[in-house]
Amino acid sequence: MRLTRSSDGLLGLAFEPVAGRRVPDIEGVLWLDPETATLRTLKFRYVHLADSRVIGEPGGEVVFGRLADGTWIVRAWSIRMPVLERVGRVRRVRRVAYRQEGGIVWRVVDRDGA
Repeated sequence: MRLTRSSDGLLGLAFEPVAGRRVPDIEGVLWLDPETATLRTLKFRYVHLADSRVIGEPGGEVVFGRLADGTWIVRAWSIRMPVLERVGRVRRVRRVAYRQEGGIVWRVVDRDGA
């Protein structure tokens, strides 16, 4: 892990796989506002997959929000993965599409319904 900064002044906690390992993993950055300590987003991407020209850029994002009482929530999320198919009898694959899933929080209700 290491600290990084964005061009718009956000502070990031970057993470990456252990050096030397070549197994599929993720890398990304957890972004926060350094003046208010407000969590903003977590952006990530998959690494060490098959040939990146075939796979493309799978990854995702988590957007954080804060409730009036200070509780952190996930306001929105998305993940993008390639749809692959085998080519011929050899063990090659090709990307034929992307599948993207996600969600958005429209309302937060406590256990009393408020």
